[in-house]
Amino acid sequence: MLFAALADFYKHNDNVKFTGDVTVRREELAKEFRAPVSALSPGGVTGIIETDNAYNIIMLKEFESVALDVYKDRIAKKIQKDKQEELYQSLMSRLRQEYSIQIRY
Repeated sequence: MLFAALADFYKHNDNVKFTGDVTVRREELAKEFRAPVSALSPGGVTGIIETDNAYNIIMLKEFESVALDVYKDRIAKKIQKDKQEELYQSLMSRLRQEYSIQIRY
């Protein structure tokens, strides 16, 4: 495979840091990597991704799907929190429009 051959070639270059195989969850990826990696299918390779201190090329070897049940409670809590925040902001906005508050010293 070309990617493996290039990785093997460049890992021996003192100026190139080769990290090899890494297993990470999507949310653990650096923000610069999330979109390019999310667009890949297994075996796919990103273009060059420039970060503050390096140029990176990533190959997605495989991905593992996780059953919804694993994240069900976390998703429900997030939806509930977002809805509460939305309702709170809506109420506060309405109260600010309805009432004038003056603080005098």
